[in-house]
Amino acid sequence: MWRIIIGFAELSSRLQRIDLISSIGWILQSTGIIMLFKKTFLSHVVGTALLTGISINTYAAGTDLNKIVVTATRTPTAVKNTGSSVSVITREEIELKQLHSLADALKGVSGLRVAETGGRGSQTSVFARGTNSNHTLIMIDGIEINDPSSPTGAFDFGNFLLDDVDSIEIVRGAQSVLYGADAIGAVIHIRTKAGEGPLKARAKLVAGNKSTHHETFSVSGSKDRFNYSLTGGLYESDNDTAPNKDRMPSGISRDDDGHQNKVVSSRIGWQGENVQASFFGRHIESETDIDGFLSEDFDAYNSSKQTYIGAEIKGQFFDGVWQPTLSLTHTDIERKNRNDRQTAFETLNRTDYDGEKQKLSLQNDLYLIDNNVITVGYEFEQEEIEAEGFTDFGGGFIQNQMTDKSRQNRAIYLQDQITLTKKLSATLGVRYDNTDDFDSETSYRVATRYEVTPSTQIRASYSEGFRAPSLYELYGFTPNSFFSAYSGNPNLDPETSENWELGLDQSWLNGRVQTSATLFKNDIDDLITTVFLPSFDSTSVNI
Repeated sequence: MWRIIIGFAELSSRLQRIDLISSIGWILQSTGIIMLFKKTFLSHVVGTALLTGISINTYAAGTDLNKIVVTATRTPTAVKNTGSSVSVITREEIELKQLHSLADALKGVSGLRVAETGGRGSQTSVFARGTNSNHTLIMIDGIEINDPSSPTGAFDFGNFLLDDVDSIEIVRGAQSVLYGADAIGAVIHIRTKAGEGPLKARAKLVAGNKSTHHETFSVSGSKDRFNYSLTGGLYESDNDTAPNKDRMPSGISRDDDGHQNKVVSSRIGWQGENVQASFFGRHIESETDIDGFLSEDFDAYNSSKQTYIGAEIKGQFFDGVWQPTLSLTHTDIERKNRNDRQTAFETLNRTDYDGEKQKLSLQNDLYLIDNNVITVGYEFEQEEIEAEGFTDFGGGFIQNQMTDKSRQNRAIYLQDQITLTKKLSATLGVRYDNTDDFDSETSYRVATRYEVTPSTQIRASYSEGFRAPSLYELYGFTPNSFFSAYSGNPNLDPETSENWELGLDQSWLNGRVQTSATLFKNDIDDLITTVFLPSFDSTSVNI
């Protein structure tokens, strides 16, 4: 798709700087050097339960080992002190490369594989280090946004735009000690930009072929103790038809499968002397035309409404010795599948899915001992799923969606970040999860990093992770008119993993270029899959 971009800069204009690291990072990824390593060492292990590989990574533009990240330890920590395999995509890189969506941004990250089923808005999955797509936890401003209504609980990357995104932190490897279920392959944390300074207004228009246009408008700023930002965006495109034109039946007209995406997001903050409060909100509405497996379908579409809300209060007491963070988040994802019947052989679809997740979290960072940061946390989470409607495939075969369930989880975790010497640091952690529908789960993690020289560091880690069975895998019920059904299995065990890795981080040209090589191994037990029974029923089992 060709594009014409018209940008109206911020009212307080600034000069964009392109440095050497940006240019080299773009060249390496554009020429496929990074992809060569990924394909050579990782492609043959995708989908297996025992995953071993080598990951060669060029750090995202503008980042280095001194970059401060939060996701790896839940506290602001330099990459060189985390002991984790971390990549950061900055706002500068997003603008330099004109990255449009979250899926676009992640395509250049080592260790991640992005799979799209069609054009813009189509189902898009991300696989981290060969694990399944539902083994990666996705967050935005601390809000978990994996879909509780999805059969596997995975997140669909097809509808997430980057208009207000300030950075994306990717932490590879199992991170269940800090984040609980679903964090086996990686954690991807999206952060939006807080307003600062005088009022700024920014607008952008992108237009191209296939009737594509993308408009964005935002205002942001700060005054006294308050900061604010508000962004609205609209993206529309006719796209292409989904079926391969080579297998189209003769005489069938082509039907472009259009996509529309509307997003509104906001971020409001208040800074007191010892307390700061923040509010995050994001609402996405999307609609995408779809087709049948081998033919065009002129009226079938999928639509979704996604609402993410979070509130956070941070404190700093006793001269900074105790720094608590209280947060409350809400995720609501509604999906609708619609298809009218034009002929007797077409499918009639009227299915609705609604998934919700509420989470209360209290994190306490304690600076009681020199060179130690102790983090103690408690989390309470509730998930809900509701699936209803029917799909009439013709010939009397009708499938119904009849699922309405919820569950709760309570967890505590403990982590200690230790600076042993100026060159040696370590992180130790343990977590205990107690969920309604399966036995409790305990996870451990230990990571260390050593500075051989100012430009060379080695790191090693061992971590455990788990994925809780989705509500659909446990309790889903999808009967059909032929007297058989899919029924969830309430006796499922969680999937569990053991991960170890050994890495080398090396800087070149006085720190202008950062490279990283990692040897890792994932061992996953009790994978959940669907099986068909002799009775023609189906269910989920551990393998």
